[in-house]
Amino acid sequence: MTVDRQVACDGDTGSGKYGRMRLRHIKWREEGDRGRQVPLPEVVALAVRRHLKEYET
Repeated sequence: MTVDRQVACDGDTGSGKYGRMRLRHIKWREEGDRGRQVPLPEVVALAVRRHLKEYET
């Protein structure tokens, strides 16, 4: 799997709860780098493929 985005939090609100969650591109990528490669067990890869087929991204 290629990971090119991450869920990030806006930060601590001071109340013990975190701020709004956002989808952001991964930091510190080289020019032309599409993201990091993450190996998955076949059963997980199959489940991800099924999910993407049904719900897209």
